[in-house]
Amino acid sequence: MINSYSNVFFREFKYLSDSRRRWREDVIGYIKNETYDKLHILTHAFWYHDEEKSLGETLHDFMDGATRERYESLRENFTDLDSALGETK
Repeated sequence: MINSYSNVFFREFKYLSDSRRRWREDVIGYIKNETYDKLHILTHAFWYHDEEKSLGETLHDFMDGATRERYESLRENFTDLDSALGETK
């Protein structure tokens, strides 16, 4: 198994990441200009979509999806969930 966080990848490669969908360095420039012999590029698929979305839209979509997933999980494992959800104190 190859561990991309092992020392070799941080000593012998230029590490670049799109943390929070923001590149802190000129990745495209490095590639075009062949600035480094070896690049270690980390991308987070979470931030990329078929259509452009803002940071906020992406986070809201993620939270909305988590709510749906949690509901479905409860529904599969809880007898008469809708009745229980309708109960108030």
